[in-house]
Amino acid sequence: PTATADAPAGGSSYAAGDVVKYMPKDCDAGRVFVNLGKFMGYGGANAAAVQAKLLSMAGDPKVAKGLDALKAGGFDPAKSLKEVAICATKNDDNVVVAVGMDAPTKPGNEVIEKFFEAIGEKATKKEEGGATYFTNTKGDREMTLAKPTVLLITGKGKSLALAKGGDGAGEFQ
Repeated sequence: PTATADAPAGGSSYAAGDVVKYMPKDCDAGRVFVNLGKFMGYGGANAAAVQAKLLSMAGDPKVAKGLDALKAGGFDPAKSLKEVAICATKNDDNVVVAVGMDAPTKPGNEVIEKFFEAIGEKATKKEEGGATYFTNTKGDREMTLAKPTVLLITGKGKSLALAKGGDGAGEFQ
């Protein structure tokens, strides 16, 4: 991660294909890459319909509160999410998810903290080597911004190394 992950990104646009740059090579249970914009037909009324459907499927008030917190930070999932890459492993501790998005208008780490607060989860903010990451309540998952437009969700102890770049991008071809 860089210092820019904590700075307001002003809604920086996502660069297509960035999510795979952070994937490890060893994905012994498979790889998934989805261009969400194309897959879901995001934009205009379609984006609102997708978001409404997701909320109705979840049926959980925490989901609505989490979405409200993201929107308050200048990040609308129905419009901002672009791509997702997943490195699936037989050991759940090694699963990696990279989310490509247009950056929120407020500092990314602030948006992450507000999201966790809104859903009632206690995230622990940690700083190491000039980088910031968060652990969930159980402490078994980490979340960090590799850059303002790429969010990494990993097992414990893996996010900071992968935020510098993975060696598995070519495996997603």
